Amino acid sequence: MSNNLQEDIIGDMVYAGTLSYYAQMIAKGKLTARSLDSRFELAGSSGVIGYKPNVDKLFGMPIKLTAGGMSCDLIDTHMVETTHYEIDKHIQTNKSLGVIGSSLEHLVLEQLFATNGEQGFSAVKAIQVANQEGQKIFTITQDNYQEIIPQLNLAPAAIADIESAAKAGYTVTTHQNRISLNGYTGEGYIILDSSGNGAWMINGGMYGGFLNLGASLLLAGTVALGTQAIADTTYKILFPSFVSSIVSGLGLASNFLDLMALYDGTADCYYKIVIAFALEVWMVLMTLTFGILATAIISIISSFYHEAMQFAIKKYHCNANRK
Repeated sequence: MSNNLQEDIIGDMVYAGTLSYYAQMIAKGKLTARSLDSRFELAGSSGVIGYKPNVDKLFGMPIKLTAGGMSCDLIDTHMVETTHYEIDKHIQTNKSLGVIGSSLEHLVLEQLFATNGEQGFSAVKAIQVANQEGQKIFTITQDNYQEIIPQLNLAPAAIADIESAAKAGYTVTTHQNRISLNGYTGEGYIILDSSGNGAWMINGGMYGGFLNLGASLLLAGTVALGTQAIADTTYKILFPSFVSSIVSGLGLASNFLDLMALYDGTADCYYKIVIAFALEVWMVLMTLTFGILATAIISIISSFYHEAMQFAIKKYHCNANRK
């Protein structure tokens, strides 16, 4: 399959998936709202469905790309009103719409890309599977988070996220242990405000749904192209350092021979040669590792920036259901 044809097919499929999500969201949302004596209207919404490979990194630099799966992060901004302005029904409608949206984020991926019964992953699906496994399902609030948090066997990032939300006054629903589904391991948790709106999260900060596809034939070329791109980039970055290391090593050997030629047999001369050579080795090592350290520092800064952006999104976009 040519790369252009492959790109066209995947592009059409993810576009169709986006349209399918919102079509089903509108239909199911209106039926659910009507059953709760409420009215639902979808407002301006946006999101993305795309392929997400697994990327192995070294000091923040990608070194290997392996087959991953399809991810779905679609935001529905909606308006809800109840017939008699009943706040309880308004909250219940928002919660029900959130369940529908989170469920669709794994169902749409299954409808489009699952060829052998693969199951997608979402916040709702994770809690459902955990419940079927007999796990404890927790409702965590500002009043009980100190008691429940130590019982969670989830990813550290997810636990930190849950604790932060509970401290801030949100209500969090999650399960006790991580689950594995179709080769994908993670957790799901739901963060809601007092109106029933909130974020439907997976794996410590990710929104939406995921379908692990492994080495799918349709996406094999995409992974191959990505792997080649990483190999090219890694070669361009590391090859000069490799050459520099060889040159520096040869230089050290030459300098060591020059220093030994000055040795006059005395202990004082011997110590001076050892100190001089040790200083030279230290300078070479510092030069060679500077690039790696600089890359690590940039990676750490990027990580903090990412966390800050996630915090800003959660703080200032909590009035829409984010799944």
